[in-house]
Amino acid sequence: MNWGCNLFGPANRANATIGRAIRLILLNIGGGLPGTFDLSTHGQPSKYSFCIAENEEENPWEPLHVEMGYERTDNVVTVNGVENPHNINDHTASDAENLLVTYAASIATQGNNNILYQSGEPLLIPAPEHARILANSGYSKAQLKEYIYQNARIPKNIYSKKHQELQFTTYGEDDLIPVIQKPEDLMVVVAGGAGKHTLFCPTYAIRTGFVTRKIEE
Repeated sequence: MNWGCNLFGPANRANATIGRAIRLILLNIGGGLPGTFDLSTHGQPSKYSFCIAENEEENPWEPLHVEMGYERTDNVVTVNGVENPHNINDHTASDAENLLVTYAASIATQGNNNILYQSGEPLLIPAPEHARILANSGYSKAQLKEYIYQNARIPKNIYSKKHQELQFTTYGEDDLIPVIQKPEDLMVVVAGGAGKHTLFCPTYAIRTGFVTRKIEE
């Protein structure tokens, strides 16, 4: 599987085949046909094929499956309902203090599914260069998640009056609304090739919930 350069793009048979197979299962067995059970307003290109591997070789932290309690040698697959990747481009930051400012500002957008649904486990995918900047500055995955939870927030009072009245009634007028409801909701996976980029995949639909399974040999 492709875990490096262009891993979300074309030209890798394993990524494309597995992603397409999952979609065909959702269509033909799950009944997720457009216009019937699947009533997405626009849909998204990732509904054709959406599957990647983690770049464990260049990951300065523990891989996702180890973080979840599996052995490093285990083969593990995780399924998570998220949107297409949103690029976070920062080629100037050389330390976590500056890079994380870009992260928080890029993630905290008013129309974000996570902030409107107040649920889900969005996906953050630092390429190895960004991951090394964070790790070399002393940041663990847990600290990265905590920073995003504390700082990727939007003031309630900048939303429209309708949003304030109907969607954010549990927050005070001067409160900051978090994109994620708790730090552990953010899923962090190091993947990609050369370049100082990170991808953010917000939750695609309300109450998706990820599923992880070990692949038995």
